[in-house]
Amino acid sequence: MNTKGLLRSKGGNALIEFALLAPVFLMLVMGLAEFVLFQYKSYAVNYVIHEAKRRLQTGEVQNTPPPSGQTGRDVFKQKICAAAGALIDCEMIDFDVRRFPNIASIQYTTPIFNSSGRATNFQYLPGVQNEYTVVQGSYPHSFVTPFMATMFGAGDATRPAILSSFSIILGEPW
Repeated sequence: MNTKGLLRSKGGNALIEFALLAPVFLMLVMGLAEFVLFQYKSYAVNYVIHEAKRRLQTGEVQNTPPPSGQTGRDVFKQKICAAAGALIDCEMIDFDVRRFPNIASIQYTTPIFNSSGRATNFQYLPGVQNEYTVVQGSYPHSFVTPFMATMFGAGDATRPAILSSFSIILGEPW
């Protein structure tokens, strides 16, 4: 193949082909990167809820007195956020922690979200020894790549997708 002839070519075919294919290629690359980030955030939320469950089950959070000016919820969030990864903003995770005396009384709280994807009806009422605690977490994720929100069934591009996780635990004797 004669590369000198290709470099001297005065036709615009290569430029036109590049102009047609480059946006599609860039959209695929951006979509792939965003899919990986979305999956990472999903796993990170699950891991953070797992850490929350473990620390609540053993009484570590309930037995840590909050510093002055802070609440038990603040201590809980500080301990849990230490386990979150670098690519997830733990301050954006909304936690719902509720206790129940027995397994038959457990009810899953239906979250109510505002327009930015933050839960507005979550509470912090951790259980004690031999009580059941339900831990829920939600995290809003806004897609950047066009059509990704539709592909993930998150509605339209104006509302964030909500990543969520939950766990039910029985408090151990402390």
